[in-house]
Amino acid sequence: MISPTRRDRRARWMEALEALHRVTSLIVRDLERSIAALSAVGANALRSVEDRDVRRDALHTVARTVIRMQSMLGRLRDGAGATLPPRAPLGRT
Repeated sequence: MISPTRRDRRARWMEALEALHRVTSLIVRDLERSIAALSAVGANALRSVEDRDVRRDALHTVARTVIRMQSMLGRLRDGAGATLPPRAPLGRT
């Protein structure tokens, strides 16, 4: 039988893991969006390098992507991982 204290610790650990999963899912989604945007910029720039509108749109896309990635890093620095409790020893639940 698991003691109530261990059960509580395990429940908190599971909640923290779920929170970590949500955060990492958002990070992956943001990275995928950034990669897609930059890939499109690269493909369009190669085809239409002389088109002024394409160059302007490319610069705007790069700038928005940088802002989005800086925001994501800021959120991570401000405590995305702070919700995790100390790691439970292996084999003890």
